[in-house]
Amino acid sequence: MSSAEFSNRKKRIKILILGPQRPPNAEKRLYAFKRCLLQSGYDNVKLVADFPDVPKFHPDQSSHFTLKSQNYIKNWADVLVFVFLCNCDNQGVANELTFASLMVTEKLNVSVVLSEKGVQLSSLTKGPINLQKIDSDEFSNDVELCEMAKGYVTNYIYVLYWKI
Repeated sequence: MSSAEFSNRKKRIKILILGPQRPPNAEKRLYAFKRCLLQSGYDNVKLVADFPDVPKFHPDQSSHFTLKSQNYIKNWADVLVFVFLCNCDNQGVANELTFASLMVTEKLNVSVVLSEKGVQLSSLTKGPINLQKIDSDEFSNDVELCEMAKGYVTNYIYVLYWKI
């Protein structure tokens, strides 16, 4: 693949970042991660929060956010990047990972779980990673998070060659 063709595919590949939104510092870190990927030539990088809340997927707000996330995992993303951060509420991202591992198995070979060193993942979170052989890695800081993600996504561009 020529560098021009690779650059074109970087612009087209749709990357969905799934991570904790609380506390507010976690959301800031996820948006900084997104900016890092955008600055590296990946033009289609989003968090679920970037998508509008219309249409409403359900009248109950919690149910709406669950269904919204599941919709974009299934119907928008080419690549799923699950991020687990220290001192955060990682329940949501763990649920999204479980959903993907059960309902969107065709995307698991182009998915990665990136955990900050010190995060204690439960057996119910580690189980799908191991059973489905989902790529996973640990990072020490936000610069390393971005560099790791770029490495994985570069590989996924080749895996998705005929799709993107």
